[in-house]
Amino acid sequence: MATKTVKLRKRGNGLWITIPAAIVRERNLKPGDEAQFAQIGEQEFELGRVCSQFGAVEKILTFSRVMPPGLVTSQEEANE
Repeated sequence: MATKTVKLRKRGNGLWITIPAAIVRERNLKPGDEAQFAQIGEQEFELGRVCSQFGAVEKILTFSRVMPPGLVTSQEEANE
């Protein structure tokens, strides 16, 4: 994971940061994406993208690999 130093800037009643381009590319972030910040240490935070259910389903639908024969894809089949 890339580590970059950024300055905090005042905006309204809060603070904001500019995410460095290298991290934007690494995380494949785009304007309008939702992100989460998680505190992982006393002075460390991690940035992650919020994966919506819609986005996950969209990715699954574009999955183009051939599935192995006999693969069970529904809960009903798995419980038989």
